Amino acid sequence: MDEICKYCGARHFKGERTPDQKFSLCFSKGKVILPPPKECPELLYHLFTNSHPKSQHFLKMIRNYNNALAFASMRAQIDIPTGRGPYCFRIHGQIYHDTLASRYLNQDTLNPAPKYAQLYFIDSSQANEFRGNNPANERCDRTLMEQLDFLLRQCNPHAAVYKNMSQMVTEEDILAEMEGRRPMQIAMIIHNDRRTQDERRCNSPTGEEIAVVFKSIDGAPPGNRDIHVAIF
Repeated sequence: MDEICKYCGARHFKGERTPDQKFSLCFSKGKVILPPPKECPELLYHLFTNSHPKSQHFLKMIRNYNNALAFASMRAQIDIPTGRGPYCFRIHGQIYHDTLASRYLNQDTLNPAPKYAQLYFIDSSQANEFRGNNPANERCDRTLMEQLDFLLRQCNPHAAVYKNMSQMVTEEDILAEMEGRRPMQIAMIIHNDRRTQDERRCNSPTGEEIAVVFKSIDGAPPGNRDIHVAIF
C-alpha cells in the first residue's frame, strides 16, 4: 500500500485508483470534507507523543490507568478457543457493562470500597485514595492518576452528570431533613435518543444528551430508559 491519497493521506493499493487516477474509497475523490478534529487535551497529547517525563511509564501501564479510571466494568462469557494458533479474545453471547450503585445508603453494613462510576460520585481526592489503595494500581504513579482524574472530571460529560447527581443528592438530604420526611430517591437515566440517526457513527456527546438526573418517590424513571443508575 504505497499509493497515497492527495486529499486525506490514506494509503491504497495501486489497483484501487479510479480511471481518473484518484481514489474513491476514502474521501470520495475529495468530495468529503471533514471538520478538523478537536484539539487533544495537552496532558494526553504529551503522554502519547513521548514528550512527557512519564510517557514511558504511562504507555507501559496504560491498561491499569484505563481500568482505574473507567466508569464501568465489562462482563461477558469468554469463549477460549482451542488449538495451537495465536491467542484470540472471543466473546460468546451478551456483553454487560456494570456501573454498580452510585452510593450505598445502608451505613450499618460494611460496604465495599467504591469503584468505577462510584468514584466520580465522590470527591476527587477520596476517589484517588481508593484507587491508590487498590492492589491492581500499586505500580501506577499517584500524581499522574490525580492529573488524569482531574482531566476526566473537566472534559468527560459523564463525569459532569455524576457530579450533578451528587449535588442533587446532598440538596435533597438537606431539604428532606428540614421538611421532616424521608429523602426522595435520586436516579439517573443514561439514554440514547439517536437510535435512528447517524448509525455506525460516533458523535461527540454532551452532558445533556447522555443522561438525565431526576428524583421521585418510588425511584421510577419518567418514561422509557436505557441505563438506570440509582442510589441504593
